[in-house]
Amino acid sequence: MRNRRKLESETNNLIKEHLGKYNSLMPSLALIFHLVTIADSGNPSSRISEISAKRAIYWCKYLESHARRIYGMVVTPSQNVVTLLAKKIKEGKIPSPFKAKDVYDKKWSGLTNPNSVKNACNILTNENWLKVVTPRKSSGGRPNDPEYIINPSLL
Repeated sequence: MRNRRKLESETNNLIKEHLGKYNSLMPSLALIFHLVTIADSGNPSSRISEISAKRAIYWCKYLESHARRIYGMVVTPSQNVVTLLAKKIKEGKIPSPFKAKDVYDKKWSGLTNPNSVKNACNILTNENWLKVVTPRKSSGGRPNDPEYIINPSLL
């Protein structure tokens, strides 16, 4: 159950896919540790011990930490910003419509750089998460920042 909640809150899709395999990894490791214990002691037991299960849990945590480091090398900073922005949209923390300035003014971790937030908005527009509303030119002739409307199916 805990693993399911952890997967739902995960923002990195590579990690999400990787951790999804742990539902079968942990019991498999527990069985292996149990069989090693039986072979070593010569005392067969039909039930997997709590110690074998805990060893499997600790081993999964160890493997997860290494997976996070490895996948962290693959993910570019711009992908992180897109993932963070998408998470805020899914959580309902961004109104529709909004401007990129509305996001980076909130000073959320990873979403403070104006150019990064604008690029993330452009990527999410290409992915049909957002629709750009073309702004009217201000009286000085300089165009206003675009507004983004969140795809209603995401809310």
